[in-house]
Amino acid sequence: MHLDSGEEWSVAQRSDIILSKIMSAKEADRRPSRNEISAESPLAKSYWAQWDSLKLINGCLYRQWESADGKTTFNLIVVPSTKKNYVLKEFHNRTSGGHLGVTKTLEKLKQRFYGVGYQQDVAD
Repeated sequence: MHLDSGEEWSVAQRSDIILSKIMSAKEADRRPSRNEISAESPLAKSYWAQWDSLKLINGCLYRQWESADGKTTFNLIVVPSTKKNYVLKEFHNRTSGGHLGVTKTLEKLKQRFYGVGYQQDVAD
């Protein structure tokens, strides 16, 4: 998978059990009630809690991030669990990625991608 291929990201997201449910709900423009998601995993609940920040764009799920001053908005692709290690490895192995330390690597990753728990994953 190439880091910029939207179609491949969409396929991977739709095969992720958590992200596929969110994508279907976004397509139907129907936010589930608290009762409907109460049985979901803590990870799933973390994504559902960000309903308003999650956007479907050209079939891919993104998390919209706004700068502190409110002047800039970024769409960060939501990384499915099956691609988490791939993304981390790609960022670490790039000439501009590896050996920067946790903080700088995490900041570079956050410029393009979103995933719940990434701070710990980068530290590990």
